Amino acid sequence: MYGDSQQHSCTATRRARARASDALYVISVAARLVELHPTTLRKYERVGFLEPSRTPGRTRLYSLEDIRRLRQIKHLVDACEMNLSGVQMALD
Repeated sequence: MYGDSQQHSCTATRRARARASDALYVISVAARLVELHPTTLRKYERVGFLEPSRTPGRTRLYSLEDIRRLRQIKHLVDACEMNLSGVQMALD
């Protein structure tokens, strides 16, 4: 019984460490990475395309997965000339 809880604790610690080591970007850096204006990133969040994590002070933090999704959205808007409703359908 003790071994199981200790093993679970170690697994949880490894997961927490992995999450802590994931790259996270503030909105200004994320916007530069995807070549969009920070206001556009806020708009995409408002319409529900993504939900960046937040610090206790409410600063947005964008993960690599968020960056990948933003690049996908940008491609749909720019190259495919989709409006936001079309982007929502494509993402679903």
